Amino acid sequence: MSRPTRRFERTRSILRSGPRARRAALLLVLLAPFAIGCAFGEVRWGDPLEREYSLQEMQKRYTDLVRFGHFQGASRYVARAEQKSYLAGLPAPESIRFTDYRAEPVHVNEDLNLAVLEVTYTAYSPWTLVQFNVFERQEWRRPDGMANAWIVKSTFRGLEPYLAKKPKKSAGR
Repeated sequence: MSRPTRRFERTRSILRSGPRARRAALLLVLLAPFAIGCAFGEVRWGDPLEREYSLQEMQKRYTDLVRFGHFQGASRYVARAEQKSYLAGLPAPESIRFTDYRAEPVHVNEDLNLAVLEVTYTAYSPWTLVQFNVFERQEWRRPDGMANAWIVKSTFRGLEPYLAKKPKKSAGR
């Protein structure tokens, strides 16, 4: 007997064996996708709206924008009312270059609406070529409670020497 014939005979024997065997076979077929999904981490029972996944994605995009000096693009992840002060607290892109970053694990609260993490950037100034670290505390919040949109409140340490001094307006002009 050839292999395809044996498989066909096995299938026929299951179908003939009775309702119990058919139910077991049907149950196996229906549960197989869930078993495969769990193996690849795709079933998220605790967070069906996948807020954690969207947070990780947004945090990575934001941090990459900061790392590559695209501060204007990174400001899109900040609340509209705070965007000007955010940009004012960052140096001119030509005064500092980030070469790498390391992000600590994200800590999310029980309500899944606040996440905090620390990021350490490795940077240098093109004028001194001295390498130094810049630290950022990122606080991510979901403003609407159930939305998948996250907004960051960012605090930097170590950028102070590289911030551009704003010229004072003279009284004579």
